[in-house]
Amino acid sequence: MLNKLIKIDLRSTLKIAPILFGIGFFFALVSFFFSKFGDSTIAEVIADISKNFALSFAISGFINVVTRAIGVFWKKLYSDESYLTHTLPLSKKTIYLSKTLATIYSSLIALFVAFIILVVNYNLFENFDALKNFIEATAGVTGGNVVEFLVLIILVFFFEMTTLISVAFCVIILRHSTTNLKATLLSAGSYLAIQAIFLLSLFLIGLFNPEVMELFKNSDSVSADSMKIIFYTAIIVYGLATVVMNCRNIKLLEKGVNVA
Repeated sequence: MLNKLIKIDLRSTLKIAPILFGIGFFFALVSFFFSKFGDSTIAEVIADISKNFALSFAISGFINVVTRAIGVFWKKLYSDESYLTHTLPLSKKTIYLSKTLATIYSSLIALFVAFIILVVNYNLFENFDALKNFIEATAGVTGGNVVEFLVLIILVFFFEMTTLISVAFCVIILRHSTTNLKATLLSAGSYLAIQAIFLLSLFLIGLFNPEVMELFKNSDSVSADSMKIIFYTAIIVYGLATVVMNCRNIKLLEKGVNVA
């Protein structure tokens, strides 16, 4: 049943995105064609305009997916039609997990499609060597291991995203059990507390690692070992924060849902 709910939520979340991404991909192809085969000034103008449109629609598509996912959470749990959700023979935990997983899946799908559009738009096929050199140079901050660098970046982004999703859901849940101001302050306070814990964790590590402590003392270049510690700390803190926030949200839902 969980998989069925996720599929339903995905259809609702991704309803508009194919149109936006389709338009973005069309302009990306136009940009690619005129950049590669056009030699005139008009061709350059068309290519530049198309690039801007493709970029705009790629970003708009991703934003649309994220905002619709949050809207689906509210609609399925607190709008006038939410009674359909609450009459299902499912626990609040299952319902919440379906919305959370659908939001994560749809966000990752949108991010991947937007990336493909940008690859075509900026002709990264032919500029692959330049992109590779840039990644290798950037990976130098973690000691030069490209695979490790990419994995760390992806994991940090993923857990930061899941943390933000859980905070957004927390705002919606609290708004229906307390005042809007209190809900906003509690949710914002939770997110700021997570950032404070991250910084405090780095500071405590710095007490035993002089290189990490240097991050708090000056703005000189960061060593590879220090950067790795930052990445790993972020993954642990945001990962735990995601678990804690989601458990908290589930407990709030299990207390009852006020759709008024």
